[in-house]
Order: sequence, then C-alpha cells, then structure tokens
Amino acid sequence: DETRVFLLVVIVHSADLYNAFKPFASSQRWTQRLYREFNLQCELERSLGIEPAAFMTASTTKEVAQGQQAFYNYVVLPWFEQVVRVMPAHEAQLSACRRNLSEWLRQI
Repeated sequence: DETRVFLLVVIVHSADLYNAFKPFASSQRWTQRLYREFNLQCELERSLGIEPAAFMTASTTKEVAQGQQAFYNYVVLPWFEQVVRVMPAHEAQLSACRRNLSEWLRQI
C-alpha cells in the first residue's frame, strides 16, 4: 500500500512538472503566462509591504531564462533523473527536459 501511495505521489508531482517536457514553443508560452502571474503577485505583495521572492521578480527574457535554468537544474532534471531510474520508459521526458533547458540557455 505504501508503494502505491508513493507511485501516485511521483505521478502527480511529475504531472505538475509537465510544462518542462512539452515542446519548447508551448513550454515557453506557459512559462510567460506563469511569470505574468508572478509579476501580479509581486505587485500585490509589495502593496502589502511584503518583499516578494526573488525568483518571482523576473521581467526580462534573460531573467526568465535564468530562472528557468535554475528551475531545471535544481528541480526538473534531478526529479526526472530519479523517475527514469525506477521507470526507464520515461527517458523521453527527461530528454525533452534537457532539450528545453538548452533552449532556455540560448536566451541568456
């Protein structure tokens, strides 16, 4: 039963990271939407006297790409590298993540 719960957690968390292995053009559009949402949240937080998290304040293409570089290197790739260790059939998703990271790096 613990194994089933663990696998469900892995599947749900992987689904949360789905944008990272979509085709880059689509992933980039969703990332832009996310950063628009981040910017709105930052405005609200500042109006309440709260300092927003640094990763949410990116506004230029370069800053967004740098944020994505960190996100891929510290969250996405380590996660999918471990997923592939136990479920090798997901190698294609890991490869897609690496391709997308390469695209983000070109924008820095």
